[in-house]
Amino acid sequence: RSVHVPKAGGSYFSITVLMEALERSGEHHGYPYKLTHDPVSHWITLPQVDLTQTNVKETYQHFREGTPKDIFGPENTKQMYEEGKRMFGKGQFGMGLCEVVHAPCVYLTVLRDPVERYLSHYKYSCLAGSEGAAQWLPEWKKLDRCPLDPIEFMDYLGPNLDWTIELAPGAKNAQERTETAKQNLDSNCLRYLILEKYDDGLDKLGATYADFLFLNKEPAKERHNEKAKNAGHGMSEGERDRFDIYMKNQTIVDAIAARHAKMKEVYDYAVAKYEANWARAPGSC
Repeated sequence: RSVHVPKAGGSYFSITVLMEALERSGEHHGYPYKLTHDPVSHWITLPQVDLTQTNVKETYQHFREGTPKDIFGPENTKQMYEEGKRMFGKGQFGMGLCEVVHAPCVYLTVLRDPVERYLSHYKYSCLAGSEGAAQWLPEWKKLDRCPLDPIEFMDYLGPNLDWTIELAPGAKNAQERTETAKQNLDSNCLRYLILEKYDDGLDKLGATYADFLFLNKEPAKERHNEKAKNAGHGMSEGERDRFDIYMKNQTIVDAIAARHAKMKEVYDYAVAKYEANWARAPGSC
């Protein structure tokens, strides 16, 4: 199951790495469900299991209740796994799903330095207005620009700024979220890649799980690596100049660092535990 941390390389990981693993297992062992049949047919993330905000509750219910039986039934999911068939989930709300899956299950995620992650998000969503200016308010679209500076955009994002929510769902406050996120990173059924060490993470993923063995074969790793590094923001020259001016403002730089302090604590913990996390034998939730 993929736990998607926004602007940390997770979209690329789900769309390319997990999709290739899914296609390879499907070609060799068969697919776990027909994409044209309910409830799968209306999943936003097809052919991956839908763990987006729109359908995550329904997805959990199907696994928890084992319905429909020919897809989510406990005996069926176990048999499919033994036959080599695989399900990969995509979305920000995957953490916790393994508790209701009646087959071996593991969480995969990609982490990134939180300040760099936020600045990438700001450039992509605010300055560049990517994905059809999806995060712009109507009045910004009339202006044809996002007028917010990085501090204002943090306020605009509100709780959505804190990506540790995805790693610690249900935590009551920032401190509990920080500690729970660390505990979950230590879990033997969670493996994480670090964007700043992405090629090494692909090596480790391929060496740990047979479904990702293709990642250790050239030119597959080179292909995935190059695509991950080439993701651009699409900013105009004027917006790049605007961003550079913001980054020369120490008040803005300090405010970003302060707002990301707890997230940085989790990230630094993950970096420190990275080698030990991968050195353990793979487990299941």
